[in-house]
Amino acid sequence: MTAEERVSSLHKRMDTMRKVQERRKTGAAGALSIGFASCLLFLLLAEGTAHSSGAGMYSGSALLFEGAGGYVLVAVIAFTAAVITTVLCMRYKNKNKDTHDKYNQQGRKSS
Repeated sequence: MTAEERVSSLHKRMDTMRKVQERRKTGAAGALSIGFASCLLFLLLAEGTAHSSGAGMYSGSALLFEGAGGYVLVAVIAFTAAVITTVLCMRYKNKNKDTHDKYNQQGRKSS
């Protein structure tokens, strides 16, 4: 086996390993999303069965009147989770793009 054939097989193996790793990360992200969705659903269902505190209409915040605070809390948590997920996905995409660009530039230089 010549050096070029070894390098070529190494690059093929690296591409295969990269694809497997990407599939694993995608699967983990999907499972995590399902977990978050089920937790949010649980919180919504649990909040619906809770009774109000009876503090009255003028308890300091209109959002806490008659159990609306739970929905606001769930909305804030969902928004925060979405922002964090978006930022992480963008960083991951940019990192992969930079790695892929470096890989392509090295391949062109050696050719």
